[in-house]
Amino acid sequence: AGGGWTTQVVLINPSEAVTTGTLEFIDPAGIVVQTTPYSLQPRSSVRIATAGSGQGTQTGSVRLSSPVAAVSIFSFKSNGVTVTQAGVPMISAGTVFRAYVENGPRIRSGIAIANPSNSAVDVTIEFAGVPKTLSIPARGQTALFLDEMVTLPDLSAGFRTMLGITSPVPIAVIGLRSRT
Repeated sequence: AGGGWTTQVVLINPSEAVTTGTLEFIDPAGIVVQTTPYSLQPRSSVRIATAGSGQGTQTGSVRLSSPVAAVSIFSFKSNGVTVTQAGVPMISAGTVFRAYVENGPRIRSGIAIANPSNSAVDVTIEFAGVPKTLSIPARGQTALFLDEMVTLPDLSAGFRTMLGITSPVPIAVIGLRSRT
């Protein structure tokens, strides 16, 4: 949020019972910066949005206290015009992930990793057979483009490959791609 960015979290209750809980916006260091309670009637949905104010951009992750379906939609506006918008589904935690990545003159791939545990974790990223370790703080997250994680070959021809991600404890991972 901020710097022209806003995030909406859409919560969906597909069950036949009322579901209540809290939604937490968490900064990369694992600190809760906003908590919003919610109550969803059976077979209903609710949208919770960040204020999106301020000059600087704040990043982080979202945590739900009760099992509902969810999607985050983040948007960038410039002079009142939506320039870009993307959605990220709710992601289950796991210990092994594979992500399709490609880079080239106009394409950058990246990943976002959230650590839902109460302890820091070292995550191994393997690209082209070369492992790299990223430390993710307790309840924190990190988001990096591939060229910020590893030294890449000449991108004039571009490439497409798989990235391996492993962790000793469950984490959540999403692949990101920017095309200009």
